[in-house]
Formats: sequence, structure tokens, C-alpha cells
Amino acid sequence: MPAPDGTVVTAWILVAAGTSTATIEITAVDNLSQIGSGTQEIKIGRQMVQVGRRVVNGGIYSLLIHQREGGFFTGRIVTFKMGELTAGQTGVWEAGAGHELNLIPSQDK
Repeated sequence: MPAPDGTVVTAWILVAAGTSTATIEITAVDNLSQIGSGTQEIKIGRQMVQVGRRVVNGGIYSLLIHQREGGFFTGRIVTFKMGELTAGQTGVWEAGAGHELNLIPSQDK
């Protein structure tokens, strides 16, 4: 069954967003005396980025995903959403390629 007209279909790719880090400081205390401490640095920098958006019209849509300047999409998994629901199907981004997928929304968001 085709998606109803007006449904928004989006495409998402997991990309490196930068080289930000967060530092967590941990202090262990026993009977009000410090018995140890340490820090842990955590890299923050991967996030899902929307790379395409189309609205279903006449039961169909077409998404063209352009690689962004400085981006490297080759081989990355493309995830799709239909409205708020994630489709159970994914694709692999290839330069100059075109693929047809019949997207079926999962009940899991």
C-alpha cells in the first residue's frame, strides 16, 4: 500500500560532526574521605544528519541525496523515515547510483 499523499519521507546518514570532547571527573568517597579520583574524556562527534526530504504526491516520491562539501558518504548506510516512523529498509550511498526501495515503516520509532 503506497504512503498517503502528504507523508514526509526523509533520508538520514550517520556522520562525524566534529572532534568535540566531554570530560567527566569522578571522585570516590568512603566515610567522607576521598579514596580516589580520576577523569574520563569522551569523544562526541557522531550524529544522524538529515540528507534528503520529499513529500509523497500521487503515492510516489523521489529522493536525491547529494554528498555535502567535505563529506564522505560512500558506503555509508542511509536510513529512511516516513513521518516519525523509521522504515525497516536501508540503502548504501554510492556516488552516481540510483536505487529503488519500497519503504515499509516499522512500528519502532
